[in-house]
Parts: sequence; structure tokens; C-alpha cells
Amino acid sequence: GTKLHISIDFFEYADVRDLATSFVWPHGEKVVEMHPQRLGLRQHILYCGGLTAQYGSIILLEDDLAVSPFAYAYTQRALAYFQENQDVAGISLYACGVAESCLQPFYPWMDAFDNWFLQLPSSWGAAFTGTQWLAFEVWLSVHFQHLPALPDYVSTWTDQSWKKLFTAYLIATNRFFAYPRFSLTTNFEDFGAHANTQGLFQVPLLMGNREWKFGPLADSLAVYDAHFEILPEKLKQIAPDLAAYDFAVDLLGQKRGKFLDSPWVLTSQKGGKPERSFGGHALPLELNIQLKSPGDSFRLVPSNADLTAPDDLQIEFDYYSGPTKSAGIHLPARRMPSVSWIVTSVDDSQDSQLLESLLDENYPGIE
Repeated sequence: GTKLHISIDFFEYADVRDLATSFVWPHGEKVVEMHPQRLGLRQHILYCGGLTAQYGSIILLEDDLAVSPFAYAYTQRALAYFQENQDVAGISLYACGVAESCLQPFYPWMDAFDNWFLQLPSSWGAAFTGTQWLAFEVWLSVHFQHLPALPDYVSTWTDQSWKKLFTAYLIATNRFFAYPRFSLTTNFEDFGAHANTQGLFQVPLLMGNREWKFGPLADSLAVYDAHFEILPEKLKQIAPDLAAYDFAVDLLGQKRGKFLDSPWVLTSQKGGKPERSFGGHALPLELNIQLKSPGDSFRLVPSNADLTAPDDLQIEFDYYSGPTKSAGIHLPARRMPSVSWIVTSVDDSQDSQLLESLLDENYPGIE
């Protein structure tokens, strides 16, 4: 059988506990664990990851996810395939449709494999072996106070983010998550303490069985850093004409500082005299470089050039059309709607708690 372990952070309302205890799990033992004091999101996830020491491996699912009927079979295959691969720190059940670095549609390079790699953990369905999680715990115990430089969007995440810590671990140790091309989970983004972007991260669920064809990171061409940018060495295999250049990849125009420390940068940012330039008609973005598409959506320029980042709402690439141009669907965090607050005349402790929670979230539009 398959054990279901439901871990519930301390909460004063009984409906969550009642739902968990009454839920029928016909596939094996069910454990409902009620924590006696508030852990918070980060500490709760770290606790759940630590259950790998007890169970050997786990599938970690937060409460706002829907799961494919074929998720368990996929995870068994993926864990078995990647468990000996030191480059892989975890398995994602979720397939990205949006680049979190800029909230624009994302399409990884289509090579021969059913998986691709990203230097960002999945918080919308993940699996870990005990060995993988222990390596993260050991690293975190030493480096918690001295994290490496992080992408701007990751740096803005709150101290409640376990994903921020795991991203730092991946960057520091040059490890990756293995992602599927067909999603086994989706995120409905029901409103909650850590969700306010309903619809942005929902993706189609795989609803048929597959014979998964996995490939190792060394053979994959679809390997992406935490900015959702393909690694330069992989792009050089796709576009050999660039092999002579030492460059950073910045097709989405989001990189700053030390992430542009190569002599050259292939970027959508403006500025500098281009050595090479490419259009932006094809999908995925890397295909424009391989095909030498005419245009200037992407430019190879010296990295010390005075670069100007594109406005988040100015879509730079020709293929963004229809609903993907909608600011309501792909709205940059800094332009999110303001939060309005109406206070009742009666002093209500719940109002105070909710207001305190909102302020703690550091929403960019709050007034």
C-alpha cells in the first residue's frame, strides 16, 4: 500500500482537521498529524521534507493542488531513474507554463526526452529521496546565514519561503530539479496567505498513461538556470555559431549584476553595439538563435554595455498574441492591483489578524 501522511499546521478552526480525519484513503495507511504550535509555511515544508528520513522518499503536495491520476506512476519512474544522479536534487510533478522570473509564457527546448531541468525547486508538487533531502539539510545547516546571490525575483520572496532556501542550495551546489514536459499537478491558486495570482500558474493535467522517456542532464539540451534561461553550454550545442563566445544568456531580459559577469551577453535588453542580432518569431526562444532569425529581439553585446531592461508590460517577442498579451493574465508583481481595506465599526480580532497577515506579506501594491 501507499501511506498518506497529512500534516496540518496549527490552526484554530476545526474544518480542516475534520476534513482530514474523515477523508477515506483506500490505498494504504493514513496518518493525520496536527502540530501543537504554529510552524509557518517554511518550517512546515522543511518538517515535511524531513519525513524522507522516515519513509525513504516522499511526494510533497501542498493543499491547493490538483493531481493527475498518473502522478504516482510517474514519480516512481522518475525517482528510480534520477536517484543516483548527483546533479538532480529533486523531482517536479509540475510542468511550468510561465517563467516565474518575469511572468511570461515559458517553453523549454524540445529535445528527445520527456524531462527537462531547471535550477529552481517545484513548490507545486515535488518528490525527494532521503539522500536528496539530507544533502539539502546538511548544506542549509552550514550556509543558512550566508546565501549566494539570488535572482531579483527570488530575493523578494519572504522569509516564509522554503523555496528561496532551496533555490540558493541549487545555485550554490550547481544542482537542478528534473521537470516533466506533461504536468502531473496543477495549481488552482485558491486565495490564501501565500497565494494571490489566481489562474497564472494553472496548467493542463496529464490524463493518460505514458511510457516516460527520461534522459540525464549531461545529454539534455533543455537545462535552465534560476532565471529560466538556457545554460550557455547547451545553447552553444543548439547554435554552434556562438561557440567562440563567452556569454551569459538573458533572453527574457531579467538578469542583473553578477549574473552578467561574462564578457558577452545574449539579451533582449537594449543598449550597446550588437555583435550579432536575432529576431523573436519562433518558439521556443532558443530556436530563433539556432535559425538565425532576422531581427533585433535578441542581441549579443558586451556585458559592460549600458543595458536598459524592457518594461514588463511591453511584450518584446512577436509570438505573444491573444490572451498572452493580457495584462490581467501576465501582470508584473510591481504593477499588481492595490489592496483596499474596509474596517467595520466593531473591533474584531479577526480583522486585526488578517490585516497583520496582509502587511507581513509585503504586497507591492498595498496601501
